[in-house]
Amino acid sequence: MKLFRRALIITILLSIILSGINILINHDFKDKITKTIKVDNIKAKEIKPNSTKPIIEIKTKSNYYCLIDENGNIVSSKNEYTKIYPASTTKLVTAMVAYDNLNENDYIKITNVIKNMPPESSTSGLIKNDKLKVKDLTYALMLPSGNDAAIVIAIETAKKVTKNDNISYEEGIKIFAKLMNKKVKQIGAKNTNFVNPHGYYSSNHYSTAYDMALIAKEILKYPKIQEIVSKKEYYIKQTKNNHEYLFKTHNELIMDKNYYYKYANGIKTGYTDEGKHTLIASAKKNNKYLFVSIFKLDKREERAIVAKKLFEYGFNK
Repeated sequence: MKLFRRALIITILLSIILSGINILINHDFKDKITKTIKVDNIKAKEIKPNSTKPIIEIKTKSNYYCLIDENGNIVSSKNEYTKIYPASTTKLVTAMVAYDNLNENDYIKITNVIKNMPPESSTSGLIKNDKLKVKDLTYALMLPSGNDAAIVIAIETAKKVTKNDNISYEEGIKIFAKLMNKKVKQIGAKNTNFVNPHGYYSSNHYSTAYDMALIAKEILKYPKIQEIVSKKEYYIKQTKNNHEYLFKTHNELIMDKNYYYKYANGIKTGYTDEGKHTLIASAKKNNKYLFVSIFKLDKREERAIVAKKLFEYGFNK
């Protein structure tokens, strides 16, 4: 009888001990799972595009801007992924596609295609039947923001890539737009779509401040275009048809004494009724590059004021 009682007691005690061990193991396992889930959730929430650092928003008159460094990291931004209409800042891509496909010293004849400029276009004053180099036309494109130059460049590039000199204006613009969209996707501008070479308003011609900042940064791969956009003016004394041209920049940061910024070195301004005043610009200080895109400002001079403020923040950060 005594042996039976001892065996029963030992069995009960072993059962209690084993139950306790099982509870502890399960609790520890569940605790590990819970901790892992919490850590994973924190990591997921902390991931930010292009940077692990919080993005600082600078108070300016622009609600749509993006400031990046030469590595593509966002330094400051506001509504950088919101859809905007880029206006003539588009022309930087036009210049890049031209230099990808044409020789800057090749001559292009100015034809009737310039009659296809949209109403109230900015123009560089190109004269029909004149002949200018690709380089000269790029100055006409980027300084006075010539829509006529944009069209001439686009059609000539389309002829070159298709090997068809009889291509229609409409087809030429479509082909060039495809080249532009291919280019911006290569750059990483995933939320951009272009339908023309000059930026004239279309509901299907759009971008974002972030994408346009990336596009501005791409100019580092095009030193010849970089030199063009840094100039205040460009004078052609005599073309093959004995015409002269003087192209002046619209970029207040490098030409207007009231808004001049000594570290600025280009790139492109723009305006449409829908997109308002726009700017993509670059600046260099102590071998450090910054690129900014600014959109939807009501007054022309505000784009330079905002750009200077953002550049100063970036360089002093």
